[in-house]
Amino acid sequence: MIFTGKRILVIEKIQFATGSAQILAASMPVVDGVATFSRSTRKSRCSRSAGHADERGKESLNLLLTRSRTQSSYRL
Repeated sequence: MIFTGKRILVIEKIQFATGSAQILAASMPVVDGVATFSRSTRKSRCSRSAGHADERGKESLNLLLTRSRTQSSYRL
């Protein structure tokens, strides 16, 4: 993670269990760092989160998986 004043840029990838929106324990330090930053910056105006699936599997399933992964990061 890179902190620049009131901004944070997360360059690490959040890892998910295969075929799931469950965030792996190895990624929790990154998630915790973002959460701590967000709580300390009360005037946060905007946040962006993206979840992705690889090319394996059907396109329709990957779309649902991508949406689920994005939502799982917002719930944290």
